[in-house]
Amino acid sequence: MQNKNKKNLYKILFITIMLGFIISLAGCNWLSFGLLNIFDPQAQIRIKNFDYTDDYKNIVTFDVFTINQVEFIGSGFELEYYRGSTKLDSLKSSVGVNFYIAPSSGPGVEGAATKVTELCLYTSAVLNYVKTYSAFNEISCDLYIVGTDGAGHDLKVKVASGISA
Repeated sequence: MQNKNKKNLYKILFITIMLGFIISLAGCNWLSFGLLNIFDPQAQIRIKNFDYTDDYKNIVTFDVFTINQVEFIGSGFELEYYRGSTKLDSLKSSVGVNFYIAPSSGPGVEGAATKVTELCLYTSAVLNYVKTYSAFNEISCDLYIVGTDGAGHDLKVKVASGISA
């Protein structure tokens, strides 16, 4: 009888693990950034103190930090532009700049912030698009941080979305 209970426990454990991996592969972020992240941690990047530094709301400054004990070596930023809900792939741009984000002291603890200054949101291509199509009030962008974390993952993390022109 005891051997049968042990086999059932192993079956339940196996099924639970398999379901977790299947859900993770299906794109369920809460599981991959939660339970599975314990075994293979990825840097959890956040921003704060987001502010425009010019009157035209084109240049921004903000602080970047992690909330887990994984460092991040940034290689730049990517900007994706939208007119309403339509993505404008032809305007996508990237800014190459190296920076370092130190790991936090513990899980869920805000780490030391790295200040990003004078990041230009709208390139000349975007400004020309706005002039051509009179879409100034409709253009927005999503901001991504690109780099590699201390665990060796190449990451592209969305840190802000719907930033208006």
